Amino acid sequence: VKLPVKLPDENLSPEQIAYLSGRYGRQTADFLSAAQTDELITIAPLPNLWAELRWAVHAEGVVHLDDLLLRRVRLGMLLPNGAFDHIECIRSIVQPELGWDDARWMAEENSYRSTWQRAYSPAPLG
Repeated sequence: VKLPVKLPDENLSPEQIAYLSGRYGRQTADFLSAAQTDELITIAPLPNLWAELRWAVHAEGVVHLDDLLLRRVRLGMLLPNGAFDHIECIRSIVQPELGWDDARWMAEENSYRSTWQRAYSPAPLG
Protein backbone atom coordinates (compact mmCIF):
# COMPACT_ATOMS: atom_id res chain seq x y z
CA VAL A 1 0.00 0.00 0.00
CA LYS A 2 1.48 3.31 -1.04
CA LEU A 3 0.51 6.23 1.15
CA PRO A 4 0.66 9.90 0.20
CA VAL A 5 2.89 10.51 3.24
CA LYS A 6 5.93 8.76 4.72
CA LEU A 7 5.06 6.75 7.81
CA PRO A 8 7.29 6.26 10.83
CA ASP A 9 9.09 2.93 10.75
CA GLU A 10 6.64 0.82 12.76
CA ASN A 11 6.24 -2.93 12.98
CA LEU A 12 2.87 -2.97 11.28
CA SER A 13 1.66 -5.57 8.82
CA PRO A 14 0.65 -4.57 5.28
CA GLU A 15 -2.96 -5.28 6.33
CA GLN A 16 -2.67 -2.88 9.27
CA ILE A 17 -1.14 -0.19 7.07
CA ALA A 18 -3.97 -0.64 4.56
CA TYR A 19 -6.56 -0.44 7.33
CA LEU A 20 -5.00 2.69 8.86
CA SER A 21 -4.52 4.44 5.54
CA GLY A 22 -8.11 3.70 4.60
CA ARG A 23 -9.39 5.03 7.90
CA TYR A 24 -7.06 7.98 8.49
CA GLY A 25 -5.67 8.85 5.06
CA ARG A 26 -3.16 11.70 5.22
CA GLN A 27 -3.44 11.74 9.02
CA THR A 28 -1.98 8.23 9.31
CA ALA A 29 1.55 9.46 10.07
CA ASP A 30 0.19 11.83 12.74
CA PHE A 31 -1.90 8.99 14.14
CA LEU A 32 1.17 6.77 14.45
CA SER A 33 3.21 9.58 16.01
CA ALA A 34 0.54 10.08 18.70
CA ALA A 35 0.36 6.35 19.48
CA GLN A 36 2.27 4.70 22.25
CA THR A 37 4.16 1.60 21.14
CA ASP A 38 2.07 -0.81 23.21
CA GLU A 39 -1.10 0.64 21.63
CA LEU A 40 -0.13 -0.43 18.11
CA ILE A 41 -1.67 -3.86 18.54
CA THR A 42 -5.07 -5.00 17.39
CA ILE A 43 -8.09 -5.33 19.63
CA ALA A 44 -8.78 -8.94 18.69
CA PRO A 45 -10.72 -10.06 16.77
CA LEU A 46 -11.09 -6.61 15.17
CA PRO A 47 -8.63 -4.76 12.94
CA ASN A 48 -8.86 -1.74 15.28
CA LEU A 49 -5.74 -0.74 17.19
CA TRP A 50 -5.72 0.42 20.81
CA ALA A 51 -4.15 3.66 19.59
CA GLU A 52 -7.42 4.56 17.89
CA LEU A 53 -8.88 5.35 21.31
CA ARG A 54 -6.14 7.88 22.02
CA TRP A 55 -6.41 9.36 18.52
CA ALA A 56 -10.18 9.80 18.72
CA VAL A 57 -9.86 11.56 22.06
CA HIS A 58 -6.92 13.66 20.88
CA ALA A 59 -8.06 14.57 17.36
CA GLU A 60 -11.81 14.08 17.08
CA GLY A 61 -13.20 16.17 19.93
CA VAL A 62 -14.55 13.31 22.04
CA VAL A 63 -16.05 14.50 25.33
CA HIS A 64 -18.15 11.48 26.39
CA LEU A 65 -17.38 7.78 26.64
CA ASP A 66 -20.52 6.75 24.75
CA ASP A 67 -19.51 8.97 21.83
CA LEU A 68 -16.07 7.35 21.79
CA LEU A 69 -17.21 3.73 22.04
CA LEU A 70 -20.40 3.87 19.98
CA ARG A 71 -19.63 6.42 17.28
CA ARG A 72 -15.92 7.17 16.95
CA VAL A 73 -14.21 3.78 17.28
CA ARG A 74 -17.45 1.75 17.48
CA LEU A 75 -15.99 -0.83 19.88
CA GLY A 76 -19.25 -0.81 21.83
CA MET A 77 -21.03 -2.20 18.79
CA LEU A 78 -18.28 -4.43 17.45
CA LEU A 79 -16.99 -6.21 20.55
CA PRO A 80 -19.06 -8.64 22.58
CA ASN A 81 -20.64 -7.25 25.73
CA GLY A 82 -20.29 -3.65 24.55
CA ALA A 83 -16.50 -3.76 25.09
CA PHE A 84 -16.99 -4.00 28.87
CA ASP A 85 -14.54 -6.91 28.94
CA HIS A 86 -11.89 -4.34 27.95
CA ILE A 87 -13.11 -1.39 30.01
CA GLU A 88 -10.01 -1.16 32.23
CA CYS A 89 -7.68 -1.02 29.22
CA ILE A 90 -9.96 1.57 27.61
CA ARG A 91 -9.89 3.52 30.87
CA SER A 92 -6.08 3.44 31.05
CA ILE A 93 -5.88 5.18 27.67
CA VAL A 94 -8.90 7.49 27.78
CA GLN A 95 -9.06 8.77 31.34
CA PRO A 96 -5.61 10.42 31.45
CA GLU A 97 -5.94 11.71 27.88
CA LEU A 98 -9.17 13.52 28.80
CA GLY A 99 -8.00 14.52 32.28
CA TRP A 100 -11.01 12.91 33.96
CA ASP A 101 -10.85 12.17 37.67
CA ASP A 102 -12.21 8.85 38.98
CA ALA A 103 -15.65 10.32 39.71
CA ARG A 104 -15.97 11.62 36.14
CA TRP A 105 -14.82 8.28 34.74
CA MET A 106 -17.43 6.40 36.79
CA ALA A 107 -20.18 8.80 35.71
CA GLU A 108 -19.17 8.35 32.05
CA GLU A 109 -18.92 4.57 32.40
CA ASN A 110 -22.33 4.36 34.08
CA SER A 111 -23.89 6.58 31.42
CA TYR A 112 -22.31 4.47 28.67
CA ARG A 113 -23.47 1.23 30.32
CA SER A 114 -27.02 2.57 30.53
CA THR A 115 -27.03 3.73 26.90
CA TRP A 116 -25.53 0.47 25.66
CA GLN A 117 -27.95 -1.71 27.62
CA ARG A 118 -30.94 0.38 26.57
CA ALA A 119 -30.19 0.74 22.87
CA TYR A 120 -27.27 -1.41 21.68
CA SER A 121 -27.14 -4.68 23.60
CA PRO A 122 -28.46 -7.90 22.02
CA ALA A 123 -31.32 -7.81 24.56
CA PRO A 124 -32.04 -4.11 25.08
CA LEU A 125 -33.94 -3.12 28.19
CA GLY A 126 -37.54 -2.25 27.39
